[in-house]
Order: sequence, then C-alpha cells, then structure tokens
Amino acid sequence: KLLISDANYYLLAFDDKTQKMMTYRVDRMKDVSFTGEAREGEEEFKKIDLKTYTQRVFYMFGGDPKTVSIRCINPLLDVMVERFGKDASFVKIDDSHFIVSARVEISDQFFGWLLGFGKRVKLLAPDDVVEKFKTYLDVQGRLDKYSVGNALLITDKMPNATQLKDYSDWKEIGASIKGGQKSIIILEPGDQYTRADGTTATSYNPKKVFD
Repeated sequence: KLLISDANYYLLAFDDKTQKMMTYRVDRMKDVSFTGEAREGEEEFKKIDLKTYTQRVFYMFGGDPKTVSIRCINPLLDVMVERFGKDASFVKIDDSHFIVSARVEISDQFFGWLLGFGKRVKLLAPDDVVEKFKTYLDVQGRLDKYSVGNALLITDKMPNATQLKDYSDWKEIGASIKGGQKSIIILEPGDQYTRADGTTATSYNPKKVFD
C-alpha cells in the first residue's frame, strides 16, 4: 500500500524476515524489481485499519497502541481534526479548551510532536503514558537527549543521575571512574546503513555509561 505522510511517500509492506508490517521511504528505494514470488502477509494487512494508520503513527514510527486524551486550546481544533480525523472524540470542557481522544502509537516522535505545542496542550490520559511522558521530560531536562526507552532505563537503574558519560569521555575531561562505580548500559545510535531493499536505517550499539 502506498501512503503519504508529511509530504513523503511510503510503501507499507509485510517484511517476511521479521514477520511484521514495515514502512519504506519510496524515494530511498533502489533497484526495485519484480520477483514473481507469491505475496506474504495477507493476514497482517487485514489487521490494519488503513483509513486511520497515518493518523495513529507519527513520522511513520510505530509503537505501543494507546487511546490518549489531550487537552488543547480552542485555536488548535483544526490542527487536531487534521491530525486525528473526524472520527476522533472532541469534547468542549470550557470556553477556552477542548479534549481530543484518539488512538495513537506511542513513540519518541509522538512525545516530540506534543512538545512542539508547548503549553497549548496537556496530555491527560492514560496514566501509564502520562508517567512515561513525565519520565521522558525529567530525563531530557537533566541529561542529554535520550530516547524514551533509554530515559525509562535511566530512571529505573539510576534515577538521580545528572550527567552520563562513558569511561573515555570522563577521562577526556580529566575525571576518573572509581573502582566499583555503578554503570548502566544504554543504546547509542551508531552508523546509518542501507538495507538490502535500499532503505536507510540506523544501527544501535550498547554503551556503558557512568554518572
């Protein structure tokens, strides 16, 4: 299925290696050819509501599907209708605000989208997503920019961390690591590479860091 999102064309297709639905930037696909092989993934396609797919995902990054409620100022009504469609729930709560409830897939990109509105919006529900968002904001406020997964890991393993670096980075600024110093492993973005299908992806490497 060919989709358009944020002015880019994507191919939504079933990946036989991971047995999952994947999205591929059409402009980054190279050497496309017809194989004549039978298509797989028919059952997975049936599970997807294509009508609302691009409304649920942000910048084509999937995640844990949840129904979220967001309080917004009234001038954002058209923006939210365009984002989530008319099938989402819109409820007026006072003369200045409304609440939109919609199905989305939780990801860094969703949180980043929310942050773009600043104080004009507030995430209200569900509670577990609100807590993840608070954790994400707390870690981003104290440390360098981390993904949601890394932010949750840091909060769980080293909640009072203020600055995380690996051994060489601490040594570079003249600091030393004490014997027995507690560390955690995070995933650091590595090099970009080209998949066999021509799409671009980013590799992730484990990195031991100390506070």
